[in-house]
Amino acid sequence: MKYYSLIFFLLTLFACSSTKKHTNFKYAKNPQMLQRPTLLRTDGVYVYVFNYEGKKDSYRFLRFFENGRCFASNFFKGNINRDTLETLNPKDGTKTFYRNNKNKVVYENWGGGYVYYVYNFCTVDSLGLDFNGYKPRSLIASREIYPDADRYNFFPIDFKNKTADW
Repeated sequence: MKYYSLIFFLLTLFACSSTKKHTNFKYAKNPQMLQRPTLLRTDGVYVYVFNYEGKKDSYRFLRFFENGRCFASNFFKGNINRDTLETLNPKDGTKTFYRNNKNKVVYENWGGGYVYYVYNFCTVDSLGLDFNGYKPRSLIASREIYPDADRYNFFPIDFKNKTADW
């Protein structure tokens, strides 16, 4: 019996691997346009720079679109460059969806690894976005609130590609 449990567990891990394309987003069923008034901007990116091994050499970004779509990048090492910020390549992040209400934003994302889909909670102000916490998408999960929010600074960019069609 333990042998079958182990096989089932391993098959579940492989089936839920983060290497597969994750598209089962709840917000995708009914994408909403950006709700105004809001300070959330779609004419640039929100960038979070953080220390890795004592150096500010890693970053990730969020890019929002008017039609309820969002691109949440993976982590990048090195200096911020415009080509990276222009990317909408699935291997460099997640094409996902968001909802906003005034200056509160919730976007869905894949939790990574062998985890789950999550809702990410943010607050927007005139200079950037604070990532406040997340909640796994399940009925029994509790919301995780961070005592110190991750600060994403806003950088306006005139993008070549201004729309998202996923």
